[in-house]
Amino acid sequence: MNKRISVIAELLRGLLFPLVILAIAVYVFVSSFDYKFASAAFAGGFAGILIVLSVSLIIREIVRGVKGPGTSLESSPRDENQRTTPLIVPIAWFAAFVVALLFIGLLLAIPIWVFAFLLWHRASYVFTFVTPAVLWAVMKFGVESGLGMVFFEGILFGGKPPVLW
Repeated sequence: MNKRISVIAELLRGLLFPLVILAIAVYVFVSSFDYKFASAAFAGGFAGILIVLSVSLIIREIVRGVKGPGTSLESSPRDENQRTTPLIVPIAWFAAFVVALLFIGLLLAIPIWVFAFLLWHRASYVFTFVTPAVLWAVMKFGVESGLGMVFFEGILFGGKPPVLW
């Protein structure tokens, strides 16, 4: 009985983050119908990607829970290390991104978050500095200037906070 409870607790622990992301993505997808076409296409496409990724993570965790440890889904030792990461770590990464998004805006929050994430995971320094710079350039010149989409500026730069309800 005790082993069954620990297996269920492990499964729920693995499902919590993908379920939260799925709920947020579904909310963004449904609310994107209220936007203008370009914004709705961007929000709907982004939410669609998140829905697909979170559903695949949910299916992966369910299959892993049914088959148990040592299945073909766990092909690398790094995967086992990620499973032992405390649950607070991915929640803290997501919370830090949301706070940064609210205060400094989308155009700065995403590259800073990617930089911190790559630095945290000890990627090469060239990759850690080049990737956020390229990402910022694509967002600034490709999406904002090229497509004419306006990103949320952040409260610190005069942006109006979003109304959630």
